[in-house]
Amino acid sequence: MYYFNMVLDSLENTTDYVLIYEYATCIHEMLKEIDYWVKQSSQVTAGAGLVKPFGASKTSTGGNLLDFGLSDQAIDGEDQIKMSIEIHQNGINYLRTFQVVCQKLSGLFNSFNVPNLVWKMVNFLAFILEKNTESAVQLIECLKQLNIIKLLNLNSEQVHDALIDMLKQLLAH
Repeated sequence: MYYFNMVLDSLENTTDYVLIYEYATCIHEMLKEIDYWVKQSSQVTAGAGLVKPFGASKTSTGGNLLDFGLSDQAIDGEDQIKMSIEIHQNGINYLRTFQVVCQKLSGLFNSFNVPNLVWKMVNFLAFILEKNTESAVQLIECLKQLNIIKLLNLNSEQVHDALIDMLKQLLAH
């Protein structure tokens, strides 16, 4: 959790566009990793067994994806699941995460108006937004922070298409 909070705080305090994008990418990747292991817990409890993620193999140094290099001991899949569930339920403030990432990325849409970057940034926001759907109050706060009207006023077809796709995904969720 230390690295996650460190990256989130760094994102909140930077004004450099490249760093904003890189920090948001890093946060997204960490959240995806935690989400992967949380989803694995339902497969393990259903008796399906533990499936290794693509590219996730324990090396001779014992590295794994959630350890972030803090120890030399390998952590097995069940421990990864337990740790991920704990982080998901108690360690991450998804509302604050969305607010910080959204505030910083919304300023980049004018500067980074290249389709592949716009879609990636909207995907970052959509992924974090989905984590805030369990509470109506949190979802409303996120949508206020998103400020769709401001983003639609950018008059960027890429941004419009990406936002529409994000809202469709949210409604299907």
